[in-house]
Amino acid sequence: MQGGEAEQSIIEALEKIFAAAGSFDMVVIIRGGGSQADLNCFNSYWLCYHITQFPLPILTGIGHERDETIADLVAHTSLKTPTAVAEFIITAVGEFDGYLDPLNSQLVEIASSQIEEWKDEANNLSRNIISLLKQRLSKEDQKIQTLALLNRNSLKGYLYKNQQRLITAQDRVKYVVQHYIQNNKVQLAITQKNVALQLKIFLKEEKNKLEKFEGTNHLLDPARVLKRGYTLTYSRGMLIKSALQLKPGDTIESKWFDGTALSAVEEIKKQTND
Repeated sequence: MQGGEAEQSIIEALEKIFAAAGSFDMVVIIRGGGSQADLNCFNSYWLCYHITQFPLPILTGIGHERDETIADLVAHTSLKTPTAVAEFIITAVGEFDGYLDPLNSQLVEIASSQIEEWKDEANNLSRNIISLLKQRLSKEDQKIQTLALLNRNSLKGYLYKNQQRLITAQDRVKYVVQHYIQNNKVQLAITQKNVALQLKIFLKEEKNKLEKFEGTNHLLDPARVLKRGYTLTYSRGMLIKSALQLKPGDTIESKWFDGTALSAVEEIKKQTND
């Protein structure tokens, strides 16, 4: 991240990510500090041009508290240190997770409610058709009985004729009812499958996003950083990010990945960037 080849190597890395942009959620440019001269590559026109044109959000944590590069100014989000970038991403993942859980529950609830509503509509239609059929059959039965009283001699012939008409009407109504109910069942089954498929796709996509965030967080885990030889310094319960936070006589606690040590500050030497 420094030296004469730094600018070109960063641009090449951005171009590789651009070629597979669908596999990434963001780009993080970080470094662990250094002299002011080492920041020159982050003021490069071509590097900053690539950052402004990049389709994914770019976060910077170049490692200087007081110095600000042009790359910081054109980035989506600028943070001072790699640790601050890790904290920002972890916080964003937590907020997204909190947003996803109620959304998932709401989607399932809406889908279930819609399915139940369609079931109720199909059942109501079935009951209404059966009720109409019973009323129709009752009226036909009353007509037959009335005609039988008026003309006993022709009753048998008349009943037979109307009985055949009634049987035909019953068969026709039965066919219409069965056909209507069957169509509604098929439509309901198709709708249920579509809702279940969309829900499954949505949950799979959100799971993939969470797995990507978890993988990123694992790589940025402070414990892994400490194992590479870095330390965290605390004084009075606060994380020390600058020597200006200390004064002679302060007690500091240095934390490695496998333990801590207490030290006393004898002298503060300020670093000047010439």
